[in-house]
Amino acid sequence: MLKIYLRCIIVGLATIFSIIITYLLKLDYSFFSVVTVIVLLQLFVESLYIKALERTLGSALAFVVMYAVLTYLSANLAITIIIGVILTFIFLYFFLKDVYSYGSLFFGLTAAFMIIVDVINTPDAAIKLGYSWVFNVIIGAFTSILFLEFIRFGLGRYKAFLPHRRKQIKPPYVDWVDFRKFDLHAFIKAWVVIITIALVIVINYYLGWQNISLQAMIAIMVVMIQPELKKSGSRALHRISGVVLGSLIGLGFVQILHLYPHQWLAYVFVVIGVVVFTYLAAMNRKVDYIFLQAAVMIPLILMPLYFAKENTFNPGFATERSLGSLEGGFFAFIIITIFHLIRNASKRKVIKKQATS
Repeated sequence: MLKIYLRCIIVGLATIFSIIITYLLKLDYSFFSVVTVIVLLQLFVESLYIKALERTLGSALAFVVMYAVLTYLSANLAITIIIGVILTFIFLYFFLKDVYSYGSLFFGLTAAFMIIVDVINTPDAAIKLGYSWVFNVIIGAFTSILFLEFIRFGLGRYKAFLPHRRKQIKPPYVDWVDFRKFDLHAFIKAWVVIITIALVIVINYYLGWQNISLQAMIAIMVVMIQPELKKSGSRALHRISGVVLGSLIGLGFVQILHLYPHQWLAYVFVVIGVVVFTYLAAMNRKVDYIFLQAAVMIPLILMPLYFAKENTFNPGFATERSLGSLEGGFFAFIIITIFHLIRNASKRKVIKKQATS
């Protein structure tokens, strides 16, 4: 029990530390560093160095490539979109094949981020987003490693800090062997994800909902990359539930801060929110994703109030993340259900044909 409390407290303190660094550096989109800290320390403690490196390198390499594309091909939007889509597809395919999966996922995610912003805004805005994304990921990864080393050497409780359940890490050469094998299922599924994202972006464009497109895209990827239909459904429901739960608690903290406008109180609320929800996630594995999303929402809502350049509360972000998660989760689950039904029907036909031949 003590190790769970310790881990959750460390996650809360690391979150505050990353917020302070991004505030001092005046970085935009500083909530990206918070997400990185919470995800790495809560989900990937045992393989933190590898995951931090893959998350950073995947994001940085995608930014460099997309920066070149947006800089030299900005006059031709169609070619820019085609290149961005192809890059996103390739690395999403690698992720689904489990080839350097975490780094591949973040290469595809960063490329998709920048293309979407380029489409709904301008190339300069896309480059600014990519730049901020990469530097915030670096800060989040650095903070996670710093606090893990503090636990290892400062507290001497490194082994007690580690969770019991973690996936076995593959040797690097396995990925190179897998790289050469073509996976038809991953190929088709990657295109289904890309088409779903494109569909939602087009719908949002005509409905004037461009502000929720990024959050919808994240939800689509999170839901559709799950290996099983049941997991896709639960991930969609859990993401929506967690975002709504965290938003409600965060907005409650905002009301208290309006009555007692002290910055130290905002620090306290961030730590309390992150610690409580990460603890609930650790104690309830079947619904841990709900509480993980809620933990992320607390600092994301409070940061603009005291830890941003504007120092003003922006309730729009909570709304955008909630609606984007709802829309993306809904479309993703519907389309992935159709995908699995078609796939299962094809399998049954093959089995029936083999049985009768």
